[in-house]
Amino acid sequence: MLDEAKSMRDDADDRVMHWWQRSNSVTHTWRRAVDRARRAYLADCARDGVTPDPDFLSDLHFHDLRHEAISRLVEAGSLSVLEVAGVAGHKTLYMLKRYTHLRAEDLARKLG
Repeated sequence: MLDEAKSMRDDADDRVMHWWQRSNSVTHTWRRAVDRARRAYLADCARDGVTPDPDFLSDLHFHDLRHEAISRLVEAGSLSVLEVAGVAGHKTLYMLKRYTHLRAEDLARKLG
């Protein structure tokens, strides 16, 4: 499959993901994805006759995904706190705590 993708390239560069050439490539790709999602949201609102929220996705950053992933790993409970810290690359539990944002409703359910 990689050979097929490379054969589709028209230059001498052997990288398949040639768009990752600049230091801001991830940021640029993230912005394009958020813009695409926002356009889809606006189209859905127009189709359904709903007033769109002007703040929808306005403050969403790529780094937010790290917080979300770590929080969901902790909530899943399949890994210990130390294992999640290892996966996340945190050297201290303090940093893990800063990245973990637990849902209040999940905590309330566990408390009974």
